Amino acid sequence: MKSRFSVLALTVFLSAIALFSITNIQVSAKTTVRYYQNVKNARYFTTDYGNMYSTGKLSHKIGTMDAGDAVTVYYAVHVTRNGKKAIYYKYRYGKASKTAWAWSGNFLKDLGKAGNENRFRNVMLKYINKKRLAKNRPQIKLNAQLDQLADVRTLLMDNETAWENTTLEDSAKPLGVDVGGVEESMQGSTFGVDPIFLDYTDIDSFFTDGLELSTQSLLLNAKTKEFGWGFGSQDSNWTDILTK
Repeated sequence: MKSRFSVLALTVFLSAIALFSITNIQVSAKTTVRYYQNVKNARYFTTDYGNMYSTGKLSHKIGTMDAGDAVTVYYAVHVTRNGKKAIYYKYRYGKASKTAWAWSGNFLKDLGKAGNENRFRNVMLKYINKKRLAKNRPQIKLNAQLDQLADVRTLLMDNETAWENTTLEDSAKPLGVDVGGVEESMQGSTFGVDPIFLDYTDIDSFFTDGLELSTQSLLLNAKTKEFGWGFGSQDSNWTDILTK
């Protein structure tokens, strides 16, 4: 009897080992490295709290990245992960220049102040036109002059006295911008309007919860044909939206 139990126990034990080994093989097979790629050193910002890995094989998680950090991306790996192709970046972060790997979708390239702001405007343009299309309203377009004027107006918010004593017409005159028929919506956003740190994966929340209803209405109004979007200083949550 003892011998039969020993054989049975050994069989169960060996079966468990075999199952564990097969499971391990299946797990490791979920990520296949296709090839590595050198990329030009560039400054990026982290946009999500994604997983960090120690190597391009993505087999060892070492932590979770912080959103909003400035990092340097310098290498990439192309993988097939869970049956889907993806790219992961190797990057340096922190004062000690530690390195890690993370999914490329969690990074936003720093294009400089003007470039970051224009990217934001174009993302919003695409989003707004999608909402307008759903309401069967004509497409809207960006107006570079209104962008410039909105920037000037937003920067005035750093000086309350200057803002109170400067009309839209006063700001427009030096720029040669005609403000006939222009509606202005200056507001402080609870979401912030920094085009670098805005969560581009959740524009809907920014639009519906971060902007006043009156501003949303202006951007979606069937009569509105153009708009401009202005940004203040780096630490400002103020934004100015001009519609025409």
